[in-house]
Amino acid sequence: MASNFGVNVKGDLTVDDIKQGVPLYHRPTDSNTSDPLAIVKSLMRVGFSREYTGDNGGNMYGPGVYNVYTLKSSNESATGYGRIIVKSYLLGGYQDFLIFNEDMAKKVYGEDWQIDKQIARLMPQKMVEDLFRRFNVTNSAPRRGHKTGIYKRGDLYMNTDSTTKIRTSDIAYAITSYLGKKMSQTKVRGIVYSGNHDGDCAFVRNFSDVVPFYYSEDNGKTWIKGITEELIWRAGHNTDVDATLRNSVDDKGNKNFSDTAERSINGFVIVYKNNKANYFEVATNSLISDVWFDYAGNFDEDGFAEILYNNHKLYIEKTDGQGYERFIVGSDEEGPICFLKDLPNTLNESLFTSICKSVLSEGKTLIDNFDKVSKMLEYKSTDDFYFVQIIKRYKDNPNDDKTQGNYHAGGWYLKGYRVRSVDELQALKPEIIQLCNDNNARAYITINSRSEQETNDFVKIYRQKYNPSDPRYKNADDIVPGQAKDGPSWKGKRTRLFLDIDVPRDSKGPDGRNIWDEVHYMINMVGITPIDEYVTPSGGLHIILPDKGDKRLFYLKRLFNKFDNWKYKGKLATVHANVDGKIILYSNVETKGY
Repeated sequence: MASNFGVNVKGDLTVDDIKQGVPLYHRPTDSNTSDPLAIVKSLMRVGFSREYTGDNGGNMYGPGVYNVYTLKSSNESATGYGRIIVKSYLLGGYQDFLIFNEDMAKKVYGEDWQIDKQIARLMPQKMVEDLFRRFNVTNSAPRRGHKTGIYKRGDLYMNTDSTTKIRTSDIAYAITSYLGKKMSQTKVRGIVYSGNHDGDCAFVRNFSDVVPFYYSEDNGKTWIKGITEELIWRAGHNTDVDATLRNSVDDKGNKNFSDTAERSINGFVIVYKNNKANYFEVATNSLISDVWFDYAGNFDEDGFAEILYNNHKLYIEKTDGQGYERFIVGSDEEGPICFLKDLPNTLNESLFTSICKSVLSEGKTLIDNFDKVSKMLEYKSTDDFYFVQIIKRYKDNPNDDKTQGNYHAGGWYLKGYRVRSVDELQALKPEIIQLCNDNNARAYITINSRSEQETNDFVKIYRQKYNPSDPRYKNADDIVPGQAKDGPSWKGKRTRLFLDIDVPRDSKGPDGRNIWDEVHYMINMVGITPIDEYVTPSGGLHIILPDKGDKRLFYLKRLFNKFDNWKYKGKLATVHANVDGKIILYSNVETKGY
């Protein structure tokens, strides 16, 4: 489950995925609160963390989650804790744990269950040799009459008799205290031991490996499901980073990074070196590029992250491309600018203010698509709506103050409407036009309908990820309904898309042919019938197509590479597909870019 550098790779998890884990039990301390249930509900929302363990129990064996693995131990042995039991699941089971219980060790490691073999398997060779010199490693119980002999004899022993109360907690402490910070250089995910007061214990080093699921207020007689959608999402994406990533070295023995973030967010860990920042991608176990930044913000769930590079405030967008084409850099003023790897050269050539201007026109162009859109609206249930959003773009209003209003991600969200019928859209037309004209703004509408209930659930989940002061929290009602959805889980849903042609009507391709005419010819050649099309405010073209799952579309996309000398450029391509995007409903702006 863990990558070479100790970042837990989980991805999207379901309730069933989580319940495949090993059950553990934990009693939060409630002596310092008048509302113990509030602590439990917090765990069910955000999971365990260093901050939680700092306030709820000791860290005798280092930072981590302290549990018992039998309900009996929770009820009979775990003393001095709270009245509520939290039942969690340990993702990945006990693999890569040091296990001082013979029965469990045999279940996990089979014939290699012995403690000396576990140590040799989970620790670097030099560390193993050091431990074996320091301790007398034995795979049997201590001599008769001794519950523990760790301090007198220096033995590391097993609990070989599950019916007796042989204490192995001292062994766990001996190892963790002797190794100290060197524990971060091992593969050890946790330790299973027998405690004098707490019974059958499991100490887990990675907080995100333990996912709270149920809680009980009657010592486990009845269980209440408490896990939230937010925690299910967090369990797979916002995962802990252990120190093996921080301590990793290159071929010459030099540290790769001076420091790292505590956990990965949406699949990326921010890393630091020489006062610069970069992103370590969990899925690929590598940096996203050789370009380092003055500042790097966390990637959001839509694949965007804010960066600062040579005093330029920019963003990185993760795309569906391959290799270096997976990451695009852009700015609020210009939109997409270049591939990440090309950022240094792009800056040196001072292209920031010329890229969009070189291909598309500026000025005021009236776009009124109310009648076109009215013919496209399809309602299959009373739960359906189309989302209309009025956005004042910064690139069209560069002199306005970003600190004023609800600015976020390149624009101000002026108003949103959930439109449930054609008649409602037409009735809103005067108000929408007035707002747009008064604010030099554009009105957009989703190309596909949304589900009211599903969207409301998404808004709740989205808000739980941010503080109330965060612009994303404040603007969730405007952000979430407009978000495009695609991928395997959206197969057969939100099927409409549009082709985005980012050049004006008279533009010619490498072979001298008119690009617009070529695109129309290609669409007709493969046999796809467009729903409609319209010219954009900047002079480009949007062609609306009915089905993202049409197999002919795959061939068509490959043909479009012709306009970029047969190179894949993702969203930077001259012609690219925009799945489940928003199209322009009305615009009469003084445009400054596409």
